[in-house]
Amino acid sequence: AAPAGATLAVRVRNYFPGERISTWLNTPDGVRETRLATTAGEQGQADMELHTRELPPGAYTLVVYGSSSKITMVVPFTIH
Repeated sequence: AAPAGATLAVRVRNYFPGERISTWLNTPDGVRETRLATTAGEQGQADMELHTRELPPGAYTLVVYGSSSKITMVVPFTIH
């Protein structure tokens, strides 16, 4: 859980080295694109920051997807 306007640190592992990683949000009103995209490092890791200043209070999930491995991680969080 985080207050409105918080910045959430997102750290993922186990992707392929150099793999393109994209994200989207599942919101109370449907799917929303994010501007979070990166490339996994040499150990398959990536660190990103999700800024919540535009999100109203509610329950969300951040979906993190590896374009080559097809690994999908779902990160639930709540804005209050």
